Amino acid sequence: MINMHIQLHLPFSWSRQSWNTWRVARRHPSFTLTRFLQGRRTGQLTFSGSDTDLQALCQLWPLLSKGPEPAVTVNGEPLSFAQFTLVIGCLQEALRADDSRRHCNGGYQSSDAPITGTERFRPGCRYLIVDMLDAGTNGPRWYHCGHVDGNGVFHLDQDALLTLLHEQAEQRHCRLCPRLDWDYIRSQIKRLPATIDPRYDPTWTYRFAGTEVIGIERANPNSENQPIPDFFATKTEAAQPGATRPAQALPSRNGWDSSFSFEPVEPTQPISYLDVGGLKSEVRLMREAVELPFRYPDLIQTLGIKPPKGVLLYGPPGCGKTLLAQAVAQEVDARFFSVKGPEFLSSLHGQSEQRLRELFTQAEKMAPSIIFFDEIDAFAFDRNRATSSFEATLIAQFLSLMDGFTRRSQVVVIATTNRLDILDPALLRPGRFDYQIRVTLPDQAGRAQILQLHTRQMPIADDVDLDALAAQTEGYSGADLALLCAKAGLIALHDILGRDMDTWPATLDSSVTEQMQIEAAHWAEALSQIQPSTPVES
Repeated sequence: MINMHIQLHLPFSWSRQSWNTWRVARRHPSFTLTRFLQGRRTGQLTFSGSDTDLQALCQLWPLLSKGPEPAVTVNGEPLSFAQFTLVIGCLQEALRADDSRRHCNGGYQSSDAPITGTERFRPGCRYLIVDMLDAGTNGPRWYHCGHVDGNGVFHLDQDALLTLLHEQAEQRHCRLCPRLDWDYIRSQIKRLPATIDPRYDPTWTYRFAGTEVIGIERANPNSENQPIPDFFATKTEAAQPGATRPAQALPSRNGWDSSFSFEPVEPTQPISYLDVGGLKSEVRLMREAVELPFRYPDLIQTLGIKPPKGVLLYGPPGCGKTLLAQAVAQEVDARFFSVKGPEFLSSLHGQSEQRLRELFTQAEKMAPSIIFFDEIDAFAFDRNRATSSFEATLIAQFLSLMDGFTRRSQVVVIATTNRLDILDPALLRPGRFDYQIRVTLPDQAGRAQILQLHTRQMPIADDVDLDALAAQTEGYSGADLALLCAKAGLIALHDILGRDMDTWPATLDSSVTEQMQIEAAHWAEALSQIQPSTPVES
């Protein structure tokens, strides 16, 4: 039993709901009447950390929470009603599970054996996530708590890791969960290796800042013979017992294998749905296809719905297809594997099927994942158009992989094309790209929204009417409008400093930038220079 002392203070009022709450509470043997708390008559319930008491608390809570909000203390520390409601929800799931410890451990059986290789670190609470395989692209890592010594050996700092877990527990409102057992968490930390040497363990590699080694990372499972920084290589002449591969003396980080590999793309800047202008209905469909099954897999399973395997975005170039895919990946915190169709085709010639399988395998291992094929028509065109057996085989392999991975693996394929008409018809059958979303030129309201997004940090003069500008830009894509905004800004700059850049001063006085305004005349000139890149659709 976890040492826990939970108290609920139930304020009394003359409402019917309060009477009902008190009637339920008085049946519990721990109920006591406190004369006044903050001027109100109050009843008090007390629970320990035993499974019996916690089950009783979970059974009573739906009734107790319907009346006036009770004040909650856990081990004498106050917890808000909203926070405690979240804790109770998770607690109810744990107590319903056949193995509550396994439930809290994210569905994995607890163990006392040392953690080795690619095994995930599960500290004992499904909301404490400190491993690359679970924490998202930029999430915390247990192996970032430590340092690499002069011999290239990583030393784990268990105290720093415990502090990190305490911080996560505070942020995620689970610090005072009755089942959060810090003694158990400490025992799991002790299962981690005290030292790791990436030179002899192929599951690890070094982490760099520029050319400086600052720690370790999990190695890409598809890469072999990861390089060893030269300043460690001279100290690895004698192989250690049990070494799985010899040390290598490669010159620097620049010596990493440059062959085609599949790694999630790190976002260069945050992108959200708010950055996708003029695509309200397209965003809604994308959220339905990707975000819903990623965020609520249990709900999808309960409803008996099969989540889509693929989403195909089609339409004219420059309308925001790629931006939409990037936005949904960041919104759901999924790993984003991005491959351009033409590059993919040329990079994989001669070993296409194997590399394609590696991509899907890697994405499934690192789920939740999005595999993004930009310009998929470059290699997934109608097989009747194929000019070689290589092209036809690659298309067939892609179709087979789309059919092969399970719908519940939390991997979805998103692809874009400007030429829906040339895609292989088999791609468009149900069970592959279940969602086919047309991303077309924005209407006037959409253009106004896009202009507002691109000008939100621009010094727009008062005589500029963006709604009127939206009316004048029929047929402009999102990319065209972005170019239009940039051109108007440059015209305003030339208007102040002159057309000849050779006459510009070496430095600009702040008064110049402060008085700069992009006026209606600048927009009119920009409109005369920037024409829509796509014909107006009939």
